[in-house]
Amino acid sequence: MHADLTRRTFDPALGFRSVLMQQGRVLLDAEWNEQAEITAHHDRTRAADVIGPSGGPEPLDGGPGPFAVVSLTSGEPPAGPVAWADLGVTPGRYYVDGVLAESAPGPGTGGTWPLAGQPHLRGVGGEPGLAEPAAGTYAAVLDVFDRLVTADERPQLLESALGGPDTAAREQTVWQVLLEPVDDGAACSTVPAGLFGRTPRTMRAGLQEADAPADPCSVASGGGYQLLENQLYRVEIWQAGGTPAFLWSRENGSVVAGLVTVAGSSVGFDAALTLDRAGRDEELSIGQGDLIEVTSADLGLRGRPGYLARVRRVVDLVLDVDWLAENPGTPPTSVAALGGAPVVRRWEGGPLPLRTTRTDLEGGITVAFPAGGSPAVGDHWLIPARTVRLAYGVSARTGTIEWPGMPGTPAALPPTGPVHRRALLGLVERAGDTWTVLSDCRHLFPPLTATAALDLLGGDGQEAAPGVELPAPVRVAVRRGSLPVAGETVRFTAAGGTLSTAAGGGGSTGNPLAVPTGADGVAAAFWTPDPRGQAAQTLTAERLTDVLAPADDVAVIVTARVVRPSEGRPPGLHVAGVRLSSGPLENDAVYHPDELSKPIVVALDDTVLAESVKDKPVGRLLVELPWPVGPELDVWGGPSFATHTVELLGTLEAEGPFITWSPAPATIEALPRIVERLRQLEGNQQLGAPGLPVLARFQLDGWAIVRENDPAQHLNGHASTFMDGDRTRLELPTTDAVTGGRFETWFHLDPEPDRPDRRFVVEDFTGRTLGFVERRAAEAGVALRVVEESAPGIRANTVLGTDARTGTELRPGDTLTVRVASGR
Repeated sequence: MHADLTRRTFDPALGFRSVLMQQGRVLLDAEWNEQAEITAHHDRTRAADVIGPSGGPEPLDGGPGPFAVVSLTSGEPPAGPVAWADLGVTPGRYYVDGVLAESAPGPGTGGTWPLAGQPHLRGVGGEPGLAEPAAGTYAAVLDVFDRLVTADERPQLLESALGGPDTAAREQTVWQVLLEPVDDGAACSTVPAGLFGRTPRTMRAGLQEADAPADPCSVASGGGYQLLENQLYRVEIWQAGGTPAFLWSRENGSVVAGLVTVAGSSVGFDAALTLDRAGRDEELSIGQGDLIEVTSADLGLRGRPGYLARVRRVVDLVLDVDWLAENPGTPPTSVAALGGAPVVRRWEGGPLPLRTTRTDLEGGITVAFPAGGSPAVGDHWLIPARTVRLAYGVSARTGTIEWPGMPGTPAALPPTGPVHRRALLGLVERAGDTWTVLSDCRHLFPPLTATAALDLLGGDGQEAAPGVELPAPVRVAVRRGSLPVAGETVRFTAAGGTLSTAAGGGGSTGNPLAVPTGADGVAAAFWTPDPRGQAAQTLTAERLTDVLAPADDVAVIVTARVVRPSEGRPPGLHVAGVRLSSGPLENDAVYHPDELSKPIVVALDDTVLAESVKDKPVGRLLVELPWPVGPELDVWGGPSFATHTVELLGTLEAEGPFITWSPAPATIEALPRIVERLRQLEGNQQLGAPGLPVLARFQLDGWAIVRENDPAQHLNGHASTFMDGDRTRLELPTTDAVTGGRFETWFHLDPEPDRPDRRFVVEDFTGRTLGFVERRAAEAGVALRVVEESAPGIRANTVLGTDARTGTELRPGDTLTVRVASGR
C-alpha cells in the first residue's frame, strides 16, 4: 500500500496476539497497523480452518447462491447457450483462503454483475472490463486481493468538519472473476493447480560494505545506511513482461497528487499535467527533475503499469513533462483515458531492470533479485532504513536497514504484497458467438441452523439366505438438532441386489433408490442382497443435498451378510476391485496408454502379507504387440500374423489390503514412444490384423500371495465372468473355485480411446449440467434417459448421478440413465 507509513511490523510467525499500549509512550502508526493485521490474520485463519480453501453460504431461497455464473437477464444459470454480454456473476459472500469476498448487488436481474463490467474490473480507455476471449473452454476463477483506498479515490474519507485533512487510509478487499483457458473436457477436479497461484520473484535487500581507503590517513565511510533521515523504501515491479523493471521510492511511493487535466504543453514539452494540490512541504512535493508515474485506481485493479515521465518545469500546480521512452504504450492524452481516480505519483528511481546481481539504490542500500519465479506488476517490497539503531541504550555506529538476515546474509523474500487468493467457480465454454456454462465448481455450505444430520436407526449387520430379503428394513433419520426433518430425500445405494420401499418388493423399487423422509424424519428401504455377490455386502445412505461432498463426509454405511449353505470361514484372500488413477480398471475396456504412467491398485478383502509380494515375481503387466513389424515383414513375406508379449517394467508392493503395481521410470519415459509407435502401426497398411487396440493383461499369481495373519491361505484369483452385450465382465470379488488361482484381467490400449468407433466411458458427471452430458452422449451415439429428483438447494438440471458407475463403457445405441435435480 502506498501509504505514508513508518514501517510494517506484522509477522505471523511470531504468534503475537495483541499490541499493548504503555502509558506515556509515543504511539506510532506501526503499532496500530500491526494490531489491525493481527486481528485480520486471526479472522482469516479461523475462517480457512472452518470453511476450507473456499466456500460460500448455501442459498435458503432456492436461488443460485453467491458468485454463480448466470444469465444477466434471468439471474439464473442459463439452460442453453447465451451471448457474452448476457453472462454475469451473482452477488453475495464467498470465502477464499479465509478471506471474505463480498459483492453488493449489481445492475442485472437479482443483483447480477456482468462479467464484462465488474465493479472492481472496470473498462479503461475504451477497453471493456473483461474482454471476451476466443473460442474454447475456460475456468471461471475468483481472484481476491487487498488494495489501498485513499481520499483521491474516495473523498468521503476526508473530514470536512476539520477542514478536510488527510488522515487515515483504508485497506479494501476486492474481487474479480477472470477466465483462464483449460483443456477441452476439463472437470472441476482436473483444473490445473497453476491457475490458482504463481511462484513470485524474490528480492534480497542489503547494504554496501565500507570501501577500503586509498589513503590510510583519510576518514572513509563506515558502510551501512548513510543518509540522515529515517525512511521506508519501497521497491515495486513496474513492468513484468519483456524486460522486467522496477521503481523505487524512499517515501513508500506516498508522495501523490490527484490529476485534474492532461493537455499539450505550451512550452514545447510532451504534456502539461494539472494537479489538485501541492505536497505538505518541499520534501513531500513533486518538483522539477522528479520521476513521476501517471496512473489510476482502475489501471492498478487491472494489473497494468502507469506511464512514466520526467518533470521539466513546475508552475504552480502545472507540471510540464516529457514521457519516458520505456513506456509500454501510448501515454494518455486525457484524464478519461486513465479511468477512475487518476493520480500522479513521485518515484525516486527507475525504471531499472531486475538483476540477480547487486543494484544500488541510494545511501548504501542495495537490492538483488535471485533467479526463479515470475514477477507481476504491483509486487512490492518494503525496506525500513534507520540512521541509528538503538539496542538497550547502545546505538550502532552506522545506519542500517531492517531486513531478515541483517547483519550477515540477507534473506531472499517474496513480495510484501499484493497477495492474490484464487478459487474455482465453474467451467464455461465458447463455441462460435455463444457461451455455455458447463459446470458449477463452487463449494456451498448451509448455516449451522440449517445443518441436518443423517443417523442410522437400524438394519445393520443382518443376515439372509441368497435371494431372500433382509428381515428388517434399513432405517435412517434426518434431524436438525433433536428435531426430525420431513421431506428430505435420502438415496439408498446397494453394492448389489434390489431395493424397495415396502416389504416383499412392493412400492417403489430401484438401485439406487430415492426415499423421502416422513413426518418423523425417517426414511426406510427394504433390501434383497445380491445372491451372486460376496458374503459381506454394503449399502450406503446419503442425503441428496450432500451428494456433491466427498462420500466419506456424508454417507451412512450398512453391512449385511449372505449366508450360503455349509458356509464356513473363507479359505483365502479375494480380489475385490482393481483401479487405475482415473477410476476402476474394467475388464475388456479400452484405455489410453498414458493410464499406465500411474499405479494400478488391487483391493483385497483382507490384509496381505507384504513380504509375499515385495521383490517377488508374483505380478506383471503384459502387452501383446503385433509381430512381425519393420524389417522382419520382408523376411516373412507378408503382414503381421502374430503377437509377441512384452512385460512392462514395474514394481509390486503390498500394504494392508492393497497390492500396487507402479511403473518403473523407464516405463514412464517410454510411454510417449509407445503411443507414437501404436499410431504408426495403425497407419501401416502392411500390418494387416491384428491392429489397434493393443491387448494388455494384468496378472497376480495367487499361489504365491498369502494372507498376513494366516500364511497358509493364498489369494484365490479365479473370477467368474458374465457377458454384457459383446463385453466380457468380471464378477468380483474372486471366488474360491481354484485355491491359489491366478487373477487376470485384460484390457485394450488405444491412443484415441474416445473416437466414435470406440466405447463411451462414463465419467463422474456429478455437478455437471444436463446440457454438458447431452452433448457428450450425442457425440458418442449414446441415448439418454433423464430422471428428475427432488434435491433442495441444488439448481435445476444439475446432474446428481448416473445408473452406470464411473469407468463403465457404453457403445453407440446404449442407454445411460441420468438423475438430475428438479429445481423444485
